[in-house]
This record gives sequence, C-alpha cells and structure tokens, in this order.
Amino acid sequence: MNGEQGGELRGTTDYIGVQRAVAAVELGNITTMLTQDELEALNGRIAELQVEHRDLDDVIAKLAATPGHDELQLRRLKKKKLQLKDTIVLLQMRLIPDVLA
Repeated sequence: MNGEQGGELRGTTDYIGVQRAVAAVELGNITTMLTQDELEALNGRIAELQVEHRDLDDVIAKLAATPGHDELQLRRLKKKKLQLKDTIVLLQMRLIPDVLA
C-alpha cells in the first residue's frame, strides 16, 4: 500500500508541475529552451510514464476479462490510465519549442 501511495504522490507532484507549465503557456509566458540534461530527463520521464501506461492497459484488460471483476477497481484503473496519458501529452508538449508568430 505504501508503494501505491508514494506513486500517487509522485504522480500528483508531476501533475501539479505540469499544470504550472500549462498555466505559464496559457498566460503567454515564453518558455526558455531546455538544456540537454533537461531534455534527457524529460524524455526519460516520458518513457517511464509510457511503460506504466502500457502496463496499466494490460492490467485493465486482464481484470475486465475476469468474470465477476471489481467494477470500481476497473474504473479507478481506467481513470489512472487517462491521467497518465494526459501527463504524457503535456510533457511531450514541453519538447516542442515555442514559435513566435
């Protein structure tokens, strides 16, 4: 249970950071170019989240195929999967440099 709580906390922290980045973009703030280290870290985090997303997809498929499965648990897993996808997309958006019109 502690591992799940830690994962949820880490995901929440990542989500808050992504939300701040999105808010900065929405406010029209120009973001600076990412350093090579930042790019590598960002790509690494995206890859980790993509693996977690695929693994969660497998768990959801197996649970859904199980007769008498827990519907609440299935809905929670699907919600977590969507949150992961949103986080992946937002992080990928950071890789695209801002272009001034």
